[in-house]
Amino acid sequence: MSVQQISPTEQARRARLVKEATHSIEMEGGVFTDASNMDLQQYILGNLTIEECIKRNRYRYGLNNG
Repeated sequence: MSVQQISPTEQARRARLVKEATHSIEMEGGVFTDASNMDLQQYILGNLTIEECIKRNRYRYGLNNG
């Protein structure tokens, strides 16, 4: 887990992007697990990069490429 110092403005930007993306996925019938939501919150706070979120979710669902 990489911790980044990010500004409140960047946190707000990330929160908006996550909200838009999750809404779009939910409109298509997708469901987010508690673990996925926790990862997204850590991304918003700057404790995970988006790449780390993606990697965790791919691993969680058996989609890792080695």
